[in-house]
Amino acid sequence: MASLAGPTLRTEGQYLIAAGAFDAQGRLLASRGKAVLVPVGERVFLGLRGSGEPLTPGKAPPLLSVAGRRLIPLICYEAFSRLTSLKGQAAGGDLIAVLASDRPLVGNRFAWEQAVGAVILRAVEQHAPAVRASLAGPAVIVSSDGRVLARSEPGTSGILTWAPVEGTQG
Repeated sequence: MASLAGPTLRTEGQYLIAAGAFDAQGRLLASRGKAVLVPVGERVFLGLRGSGEPLTPGKAPPLLSVAGRRLIPLICYEAFSRLTSLKGQAAGGDLIAVLASDRPLVGNRFAWEQAVGAVILRAVEQHAPAVRASLAGPAVIVSSDGRVLARSEPGTSGILTWAPVEGTQG
């Protein structure tokens, strides 16, 4: 099955968190590095540096094709960036797909709700459906009018799905 996943990419002089489009055989077809980096945690800010290696901001537009669908892949904190999401839509994306770790947010329900709220806001602003996958927080499927169609609880594992009820639209 073709998929979207979040690999870490390292090349000479660059270290990126990325979104990658994979084919049904698991081969990486295309990727884009995270462009909006978290201050201190992912990039140096006011001389402060997190414990990890600083990341290199990606330069590719937020657009990947998976199984014929043009996705707007946003990586974690990028869901808070209206401009980044709009760039993906302007490039032809029609489904917002957020890949999140949420590991720094474990146990912080308020932060999780903000993260989900950012996805809902992007969906409504852009009139585009959205999905959010997370390693440690909630996953959601959101309609283009902001309705949360499906949601998982933090700490659960599996694939979040949604089936429309006859006579309704998602």
